[in-house]
Parts: sequence; structure tokens; C-alpha cells
Amino acid sequence: MLRESLATLPQTLDQTYDRILLAISKQDRKYAMRILQWLAFSTQPLSVKEVAKAAAVDPARSPAFHRDEVLEDPLEALSICSSLVTIKTSEEAGTSQSSQKTIALAHYSVHKYLVSDRIQQGQAQHYGMQEVECHTAMLKGSIEYLNQFQHPLLTRDLKTYALARYAAEFWSSHFQKANKLSNKLNQLVLSLLSEESPAYYA
Repeated sequence: MLRESLATLPQTLDQTYDRILLAISKQDRKYAMRILQWLAFSTQPLSVKEVAKAAAVDPARSPAFHRDEVLEDPLEALSICSSLVTIKTSEEAGTSQSSQKTIALAHYSVHKYLVSDRIQQGQAQHYGMQEVECHTAMLKGSIEYLNQFQHPLLTRDLKTYALARYAAEFWSSHFQKANKLSNKLNQLVLSLLSEESPAYYA
């Protein structure tokens, strides 16, 4: 019995990650893809609340952000992505006692596998990622998240709307790493920077 059980265990990291990805339910697949993408290519570590919001960002639609898809329990990202992600506690900048929980990929090898050619050869190929495409998607998601606001962002907004600070600070970083933006996306960037944009101060 033990020998049979051992024979079914994955023999490589690739097989382990494949098994974990394939075990994600069909219902949670879209959330897992979004979560893994943001964790793999975010400019800085993301808090659990930011990840809960990022899970509701689908750049393939307009508007990209949908409030109904925000994870009700921010820690749900851990159950969706299983052992591919981990939670960390880090001291917040400028404080001596308070800390915030962030979510990260469990190991650098998870990132390496998601962007590798190897994942494209297996059953979990739909989780395969291309760096430029991911930065483009995160650029669109960040800008559309900001465009939902009909007033200049205030400090209280940055606390209430978890993804707002990241989107405002780092959309330009994703812009620099994206490549050959479509005319539509270029116009979206320009709309954010225009004087008519109510939400964003450059």
C-alpha cells in the first residue's frame, strides 16, 4: 500500500506544481490566474486586501474591475491557490508596532515555472504566463481601477480602496515593462493623465 502511494507522488517540482494547479476548481480558476499573475509581476509585495481586490480585475472586459468579484475574505486567496502562495507579516513603513499581512508566491521556482516553456507542454498550460502580456494586463487593470473614482484620490480613499495606492504608484512601472500597446490602451493611459481625469494626480 505504501509503495503504491509513493509511486503516485510527483517526482519533480514541475509535476508538483502541475498537480496543484490542476486541483484548483473550475469555479476558482479565473481567480487563481489573476492572483498568481499579480503576485508574479507586482512591483512590490501585495497586502491580503490588495490581492482580494486584484482577484476582481479582468483586463479582458471593460470595466476591468468588478466589485462583485472581490474576495469577501481576503485570506481566501490562500485556499484558492493552495501551497503555491504563502502569507507573510511585515512591519509597515514608519511604524514600530503595527504590521501588515502580505501574500507572495511560496517560492521563486513557482514564478519560474509559470513563465517557463515547460508549463506550456503540460495539462496546466492555461496557467502559463508571458511577462509582457502580464504587465500589459496589470497596466490596464490599474488604470481602470483608478478610473472608477469620480474625485481626486484622498488619503482616506487609499485606506478604504485597497488597490488604489498600488495602482496610483505603480501603473507607470507596468507601462514601462509592457510593449507595443494597442491604440485603445494608449488612449486609456492618456485619459488617466488628462486634466479631465478626476481621480489621478501625476
